Amino acid sequence: MKQANAAIEIVVPDATIYSEHPAVVVDRNVTAAERPIVDAFMQYLWEDAAQQAFVQYHFRSITNDSFNSANKDFAHINQPFTVADLGGCGVGRQAPSPVPEPDHHGQQVPPGDLDA
Repeated sequence: MKQANAAIEIVVPDATIYSEHPAVVVDRNVTAAERPIVDAFMQYLWEDAAQQAFVQYHFRSITNDSFNSANKDFAHINQPFTVADLGGCGVGRQAPSPVPEPDHHGQQVPPGDLDA
């Protein structure tokens, strides 16, 4: 829309949650030979160069807010918050109910009712 010079309205909420994009290493998928490279990459993600690259591609930096200020496309959010501000993941969550298994006709039936 912006490139087409079309009129658009951007609505910015007063408060919103920041989207967090974690990076993890699954140990069983990393060989001993790969470990130094993987660890170096994970460390790089926290460095200024990586954080600035994130901002360039419209992800907010979590290590330096001045990087975010440099991106004029970012709207100002008065009251940003994160999952941690809400108590972190898992707080107040209930275990999911079991997923029903398909019966022989492709219909969903509750677990335990497959013999019916």
